[in-house]
Amino acid sequence: AAAATMASQGSSDRHLLQGFVEAYGGIVVSILVLLAVEFAARHANPKLAAFAASLPTGMPLALMLIAWRNPGPAGAAGQPRQSALVGFADACLQGTCGTLAFAIAMCLAARRGFSWPAMLMFGYGAWWLAWWLSGSFFAVGAPKSDS
Repeated sequence: AAAATMASQGSSDRHLLQGFVEAYGGIVVSILVLLAVEFAARHANPKLAAFAASLPTGMPLALMLIAWRNPGPAGAAGQPRQSALVGFADACLQGTCGTLAFAIAMCLAARRGFSWPAMLMFGYGAWWLAWWLSGSFFAVGAPKSDS
């Protein structure tokens, strides 16, 4: 009976953590990143601000949500469907190519003397173009089977 109570408590704790992360994880991480960027900006440290802004924070949170929302077949010991993980990883790689293109375009615009709004415009244009072009190179989406 004690083992069943402990197992039930562990499951309850896991669901509590899962609920908190689903509801507030993105907000908490976003606030922490913004605070780090603000701290760096106040201390005139653009490299630290860029480091904080480019931390991979959204992908780990999204991966947890994908894993929690896509349970595997019965008897898989709580493991998520592999096809969901592969599709997510492929899309992250495609998105990372877009983010790299954003950073490169923003850097080139800054080095050519453009204002920050123009840097953003060039960055988002490059992001969209890289996202669109990389879609033909990556197998974004779930494979047909989980074998």
